[in-house]
Amino acid sequence: MKPVSVKPEKPEPSEKHEQPERAPSGPVGGSRRRLLVVVLVCACLLAGVLWYLGASGDGGGGAAATATSTSAPAATGASATPSAPPPPSPAPLPAGALDAAQVESLAEHVLAGQAQALADPVTADASTLLTGAALEEFRNQREEWESGQWHQEGAATVDGVEVLEASADSGSLTAQMCVDSTTVRVLDENGADVRPADSPQRTLTVMTFAFVDGHWKLASQSFAAEPDC
Repeated sequence: MKPVSVKPEKPEPSEKHEQPERAPSGPVGGSRRRLLVVVLVCACLLAGVLWYLGASGDGGGGAAATATSTSAPAATGASATPSAPPPPSPAPLPAGALDAAQVESLAEHVLAGQAQALADPVTADASTLLTGAALEEFRNQREEWESGQWHQEGAATVDGVEVLEASADSGSLTAQMCVDSTTVRVLDENGADVRPADSPQRTLTVMTFAFVDGHWKLASQSFAAEPDC
């Protein structure tokens, strides 16, 4: 018998295992990495800039709002209440005995100051010109006029001054004079004169002054026994 020859079997090719792609390690791979880093840095910078601008915008708006709220006055009504005018200035006369001319100047200064105060009885203040009974009488008159919505226009004048009594030691003097109220009007809220038509325009008046707090002030006044003058 002839020997049987056996051909060796060729081994079947084994399955190929897929290998993951490797990033090129050459010049091309390095360029890509650098590009990626640059993109990430730019993105971070852009985000930072946007955040800063947003914060600045909010802060600026807040500051502007604060400035606006600080500078804008709060609404308190249709109009603010006007402040009271200053009281009339005291008579600029020295202490001691006064002659008739000085007493005339003193009396007219007091009457003009009272007229100034009674032009607006709501805020009237004549404490710089009056004291004692005269000041109390003025305050009662002011309340009456405020209630009736009256006010005065014009001021009385004096003439024929006669000093009746003066005391340098006590700082007081009493004088008689003719008070002329021809130009005085007492008006109501409608502008009508409320003084009686038969009111005397000239009256003989006795005034007593006192030197108080460094100034001469009217302390009392009354009509003379015969008031016509």
